[in-house]
Amino acid sequence: MDSIGLGISKTKLMYFNIANFPIKGILCSSNDIGEEKVGIVNLDCFSIARGNTKFDGAEWSNIKSFCPENCADKKQEIYGNLIYKDDSSICRAAIHSGAITSKKGGLINIILAPGEPSYPPILSNDI
Repeated sequence: MDSIGLGISKTKLMYFNIANFPIKGILCSSNDIGEEKVGIVNLDCFSIARGNTKFDGAEWSNIKSFCPENCADKKQEIYGNLIYKDDSSICRAAIHSGAITSKKGGLINIILAPGEPSYPPILSNDI
């Protein structure tokens, strides 16, 4: 089974299939921001990273999140392809990347990452 990684930063979200990603090391995270334990962050179809304190953390922090079903039908924008801007709908970006389906939603892994100079659009999974 392939694993999907999702990263976000102050300006983007990114998804990658770690089975095809050239990994040079492994970073383990406890999902610990300061003294507060984060655990799984429940999202809705309109959740974005920008301005969301649940996603304030050091670059390359790992945040497990859960997306509900049926987010593909919502009219929240996404910007990018596999790497997404921080004002993109996190759950719609996860569907766009193939990490989850709209019908089922599901658990995703978000990694805080640096921004990109641009976010070229592409149609994928009907988004």
